[in-house]
Amino acid sequence: MVHEVGKDLILNDYKKTDLSRNPVYGGENIDFDRQNRSLEKDGSELITTPDAKSNNMIDYNIEKKYNNILARYGVDPLPLKISKGNGRILAKTPTIAIIGGGWYGCHLAKVLAMKNFSVKIFEAKGDLFTEASAKNTFRLHQGFHYPRNYTTRSQCKHGFQQFLNEYPAFVRDQSSAIYAVSDKSQIDFITYQHIMNGSKLPYTACETSPIGYKHIQGMINTREKTIYVDLPRQYFKSLLTALGVDITYHTRVDGVRNNEQGKVDISYFDNRLDKVRRPNTKEAFDYVINCTYNTFDPIQDVPAIYESCIQFIYSFNSPVEAKPFSFSIFDGPDHPSIDPFELYFEPDDLTDKQLYIMSHVSLTPMHKCLNYSDAKKHQSNLSKKEIAFIRNEFEERFTHYFPDFIRDFSYKGYALSIKSKPGTNFNSDFRGVITEQDGGIIRVFSGKVDTIFQASRDVLMILPKQ
Repeated sequence: MVHEVGKDLILNDYKKTDLSRNPVYGGENIDFDRQNRSLEKDGSELITTPDAKSNNMIDYNIEKKYNNILARYGVDPLPLKISKGNGRILAKTPTIAIIGGGWYGCHLAKVLAMKNFSVKIFEAKGDLFTEASAKNTFRLHQGFHYPRNYTTRSQCKHGFQQFLNEYPAFVRDQSSAIYAVSDKSQIDFITYQHIMNGSKLPYTACETSPIGYKHIQGMINTREKTIYVDLPRQYFKSLLTALGVDITYHTRVDGVRNNEQGKVDISYFDNRLDKVRRPNTKEAFDYVINCTYNTFDPIQDVPAIYESCIQFIYSFNSPVEAKPFSFSIFDGPDHPSIDPFELYFEPDDLTDKQLYIMSHVSLTPMHKCLNYSDAKKHQSNLSKKEIAFIRNEFEERFTHYFPDFIRDFSYKGYALSIKSKPGTNFNSDFRGVITEQDGGIIRVFSGKVDTIFQASRDVLMILPKQ
């Protein structure tokens, strides 16, 4: 199944970031996780450990716990459609393994657990939301970013509303969400407005912004929102545990194959152990859903490009406004974007500074590869000197459009990520989700965050109805 929609966005919190040594984030030592630890303690008090005497059934009222967690994060309680008996979850079948604990893996786990499937997540890192879902821009798009692709605009428009309906507490309003057309744009401002009017996207023309600008033909203010960096992780950790989903951390899956009994064999190991001491474990499931962003066991019929990417984190030096802002300039290869890096559980030492993540059309993708391992190798070989050089290039390009950029922003760190995109068979603005079934193996090549809903519909069409 191919759906021309979505892109990967959403990022996550730094976790004691000594970025000079951390392979994911680079810069100053910022402890974004301080308040999260106390939250996890609170969350663990909501969860009752399964009792071996109760035949491994969960020993509490699951619907009450579910609604408590929703209320805790400001989400209206929803009906929990899951089989229950005597306050306990009944035995579940079929069994499903999900590889990857990011947006797609966690959303699918929630959907499937609520339909009474038995779900186990295999996450290679020590926490959820640490890879592609943790290192990206955090804008919930309506379609303004894609003037050259009607299908992607349409998906963004509908996905925007679906996301607000499903996860309303995960987003924050912006004081302004600006799209500006530069004087070097491949599309002039009037044509851009006609395109957005044709898609019936709501906006207002504007001439002012929170920061100074130049070399702009015209700009509009939109209603796009920011997705919190850290809140989704805490929400899914609490909710999935309450729904009986088994989450295994530090678990690297290194093999998946359909067996002769109609099940799927999966092999994995604890990646904290060295190669000499770590044993491989094998387990069979009815279905395995690959949500690794096409980085492990990729879809063979869809050639992919793997981009080694870098973005830079800055704090805004002006007093914090009631709401953050975003500012994107396009259309073409030399255009920058400023997006809020929004923390729900904000550390005490950052309460007076709003953080932003900066990206650039041509500078953010440092190197393009035909496989994931080469992109990973490129990042591991990056030197501090190379990163400093790219940062200087960033600041020069940003200063072209924002003349007071150096005065307005202070450098905090960088974020490395690998973005996988469909290759030459797809439009360059394709941001859809691609779903493939191979026996009991389901591969999900993810797109934008709002395509999680299309992915879940694809998967439910494949799985037996519960």
